[in-house]
Amino acid sequence: MCSTSLDFLASDEVYSKILHTLTMIEVVTHSLGAYIIISKTPKKLESVKTCMLLLHFVGAFVDVYFSILTMPVLHLPVCGGHPLGVLALLGVPTSLQTYVGISAIGGVIATILIFLDDRRYRLIHGHKTSTTRKWHRLLYVTAQYFLTAAFPAPIFLNLPDQEYGKLMSRNINTCIASDVFNHPNFFLLGLTGKYIVICIVSALSLLHFQILLQIGLIFRQLLKNRPVSRNKNRLQNQYFVAMSIQLVIPIVILAFPVVHIVLSIYLGYHNQGANNLAFIIISLHGVLSTITMLMVHRPYRKSIFEMLHVESYHTAESRERHIWRLQSRRSLHQF
Repeated sequence: MCSTSLDFLASDEVYSKILHTLTMIEVVTHSLGAYIIISKTPKKLESVKTCMLLLHFVGAFVDVYFSILTMPVLHLPVCGGHPLGVLALLGVPTSLQTYVGISAIGGVIATILIFLDDRRYRLIHGHKTSTTRKWHRLLYVTAQYFLTAAFPAPIFLNLPDQEYGKLMSRNINTCIASDVFNHPNFFLLGLTGKYIVICIVSALSLLHFQILLQIGLIFRQLLKNRPVSRNKNRLQNQYFVAMSIQLVIPIVILAFPVVHIVLSIYLGYHNQGANNLAFIIISLHGVLSTITMLMVHRPYRKSIFEMLHVESYHTAESRERHIWRLQSRRSLHQF
């Protein structure tokens, strides 16, 4: 099945220019996000700073990796493609770039899971820690990142012969120009995509199940903590909502390109413009996640408004009320 919709995104030149533009936006946005987290995180949220920085760094790495370091061009439904990025110019094997890229997407979700686990522990035990907890934490983090690093392994253990695979793919997929397969950096992951779909769906399903479980446990703990003061309970609920919004954004954004890749392989659908758009979205997810973080968390939002010399709605409203009260008092005294 062939489609020429989004054809303006199909050329390597346009695709490269868009990714280069995104790279400049990413550098500025992620630098600002890191500065705000490091310097503007209030003391009451000091325990969150390390996890927030880790989450921010992983998102920034994925953005930069796909927008400038690799710039992958995937020719679905053929499970192969070629890179246009800096690493290709430096001679880094396409197979290694592909492995790291697949693992990096899983790494984003694993980092979200690590963040949620830390929040759940802090909610239950506060700032208390122990040697046992540190070892448990180390093992847990290691296990999650090992899973994300290992889940592409079955794909690479079943790689087809590249020359034979290119010949078969060229004959089966007539929608794709034959000169694509002659690109010097073209790399083929598989002939049918069966192992690819199974590995991606299995790993992401396991990670998403753990995320839903952690969110459920956090929500249950918040309900248990009802006897605490109203102010503390309100702050916990506000932070939970803000945190949920921040963490859901990258998952939702990444869901679209992942679904497109899986369905294109399964249905034999070719749309090069849509293929390129999928990686543009992946390259943009960290920027959108950073902007969301800066907007949903009040201390960060307040810092941004102060830097821009802009008053938030609530600040302006409070100031107007204060002025109105002063004027009312003066009027009463004069009367």
